[in-house]
Amino acid sequence: MTSSERRECRYQRRMVKRKSHQHFYEFDEVFTFSNLWKAYKGCCRNVGWKTSVINYKAHAFTEVAKTYVSLHNDCFKVQKSTKFNVIRKGKVRVVTATHIRERVPEKCFCENCLIPMLRRTLIYDNGATLRGKGTDFAVKRLKCHILAYSRQYPNQEGYALVMDFHHYFPEISHEVLFAMIDRQPMDARLRAFYHTVIDVMEGLNLGSQLSQISAVWFASKYDHYCEMHSLHYGRYMDDSYLINRTREESAEAMCGMKEVLRELKILVNPSKLKIVKLSAGVPFLKRRFIGNLVIPTMDSDRYIYHKMKKMIRNDTLVDAGMTYNGWRAYFAKANAYPRLLRMDAYVKKEGFLKNEKKIQNNH
Repeated sequence: MTSSERRECRYQRRMVKRKSHQHFYEFDEVFTFSNLWKAYKGCCRNVGWKTSVINYKAHAFTEVAKTYVSLHNDCFKVQKSTKFNVIRKGKVRVVTATHIRERVPEKCFCENCLIPMLRRTLIYDNGATLRGKGTDFAVKRLKCHILAYSRQYPNQEGYALVMDFHHYFPEISHEVLFAMIDRQPMDARLRAFYHTVIDVMEGLNLGSQLSQISAVWFASKYDHYCEMHSLHYGRYMDDSYLINRTREESAEAMCGMKEVLRELKILVNPSKLKIVKLSAGVPFLKRRFIGNLVIPTMDSDRYIYHKMKKMIRNDTLVDAGMTYNGWRAYFAKANAYPRLLRMDAYVKKEGFLKNEKKIQNNH
């Protein structure tokens, strides 16, 4: 037996052992009445004021029972969802509002099958959607990567390859996605449910938990390729960065990354594909990272300025208070204290801060 044949035999033994430790997800185990009821409770959290949720809660036991019966009789159908546009900084995003009757089985499927099944295949530095992660986690990891690189190469300038996927959600290929999901350890009825929900979408819809976790996992092959070429890599949904010692290493990694993305049929935004010096700052998640400094982009200031001006003009002080407090909490985590003081001075000048006590009383 040659050395290559011995390596292949060892690989096959490892694969058999790995598969023996994998949990195989079955339809009757996932879609129990108890799991559907927990999913219903989770879907009502923080949205109990909506009319559709109030009507559903009024007949909750009957509605959950109907969902249970339709799923186990293989007659569950996806209804037409409501779509609306969200415009932020001139960019239009189409958001799909899924009815609670569909969100309940989707959440049940995600929490009891899809997330625990796919999470084991994700890299640690994939920071979107999952419990315990988010934008704060992604920001913390990039700061750690920059610090680790500066300790490993204290006298050498580093380069960051920054990449953004173009139209990531709407352009995700169903053919590639289904081929990937069909290799996962779950039975045919769970695969059929997944296909039924995804088939009605164009790409993947914004606003669905099933779409979110699928989008996080879809580019896993790209994540693993990048981790092979650098220890300092991270991704948040469609934004990613890769830190290398030289510009040539980054350019070489870029060629391989584009090949992997071509296999996944993911497009790259050419205007946001760049190689930058670490000393000049790494642009990521609407922030610029220079060493331990995190500086928000100027777009954030202009956006909140015009939004506050419009709210104050329309005398919607309660909404203005919530908006400004959220923006201020976001800015307080960054290193932009003078800009924060300027915005405080503006809202104080407009008479907003005088009404803070009144706003809190209204809440």
